[in-house]
Amino acid sequence: MNWNYIDKLVSQFTITNWITIVGIIVSSITTVVSLVVAVKSLKNSQKSIELATNSAEQTKISTYNANRPYVVAYTTNIETGLMSMHKYLIIKNFGKSAAHVSSVIPLTKLDSTNSDRQLDSLKDFTLAPNMSIPIVFNSDFMNTVEFEIIYNDLENNKFDEKFNVNFGFMKDIKYEIASKSDLPTGFNEIIASINVLAQQIQQK
Repeated sequence: MNWNYIDKLVSQFTITNWITIVGIIVSSITTVVSLVVAVKSLKNSQKSIELATNSAEQTKISTYNANRPYVVAYTTNIETGLMSMHKYLIIKNFGKSAAHVSSVIPLTKLDSTNSDRQLDSLKDFTLAPNMSIPIVFNSDFMNTVEFEIIYNDLENNKFDEKFNVNFGFMKDIKYEIASKSDLPTGFNEIIASINVLAQQIQQK
């Protein structure tokens, strides 16, 4: 490299030339810094958009889950305190919107009362919020039965859920049950009315 030539060239620069060169350098540095800042701002904006989108999506999902139907199978016993105990399979919608139930399928053995029909008629019906359907089971049936419930919401979203229902969960609870012979005249009619009322209450 010819340093003499470079020294000669530099010595010919005027103050104006140096100002121009410094201005170009400063302008270039400013441009580079501005580009870096712009890129960082763009990345931050993209992250903010993604966070906002995810938050909106989570809010949408939470709102949907809070208002969708939840159809559940469980069992309950009603003891009149007089002569008999009633045992039911309950299909209930605990959600806040209606559900169209396609089918209720027992996947394991039912009691003798329902084993022949296999709950075949429990299909293509609608459950409003908090609406339930009681199905009578034998009071001495103690098995656990797995049920598959297939249903849709009002937007035709499909749900396929399974429940293990233990029909013997209250088998160790003892009741004092009156004998027919101990009851005054007319109590048989009262007992029958209580049984009907118990079924009506269970459906609410």
